[in-house]
Amino acid sequence: SSDPAAPYDTATHALIFRRAKNLKLRNIEVNWENPAFEKWQAALLVEDVDGLTLDGFRGNSAWPGRKIPAIILNRVQNAMVANAQAPAGTNLFLKVGGASSHDIRLFGNDFHEAETPMYWTRT
Repeated sequence: SSDPAAPYDTATHALIFRRAKNLKLRNIEVNWENPAFEKWQAALLVEDVDGLTLDGFRGNSAWPGRKIPAIILNRVQNAMVANAQAPAGTNLFLKVGGASSHDIRLFGNDFHEAETPMYWTRT
């Protein structure tokens, strides 16, 4: 069944963080319930953030077989993604976007299950 007023019917991403400074996220795991809705996309969206520590993330997009990333970093600067793990069947794990994104470091991540570990776009 569907309920247009329910948060799960209006959400596009599992977790969203916007307009923050010195954001620290540790040991997050995202698992999607079935049946998945067509609107569902990334497990994590971080946007307009200066100073991000993402440590110990495990998860996938709602549609792992599509080119929807598990993690989207949009207009993020001074970030570290560490100890993240792409689960089996991951198509695209990390997408970095936005002309102002810079100084993003990757450390100790396990992307070997991802078809495309990372994609960077300036738009």
